[in-house]
Amino acid sequence: MRVMGIDPGSNCTGFGIVEEVKGNLHAVHWSSVHSSPKDAFPKRLKHIYDELVIAMGKFTPDVVVVEDVPEDDATPDDVSPV
Repeated sequence: MRVMGIDPGSNCTGFGIVEEVKGNLHAVHWSSVHSSPKDAFPKRLKHIYDELVIAMGKFTPDVVVVEDVPEDDATPDDVSPV
């Protein structure tokens, strides 16, 4: 199984692809998508979307997961695992 994990951010969105082979996880690819804070927010989101679609097409993950973004007032002690 191949899994793509996405760490969302409006300035920098990170992603990585791992694959399970015979019970072992292997890193397939990792990268990030940067957008300019000077661009309008919809344009930034479109750029991030386009780059992630390209990566999904290239690496064909079976599953895509997105990190939950904590609320602004959350501290590391408040954040619980999903």
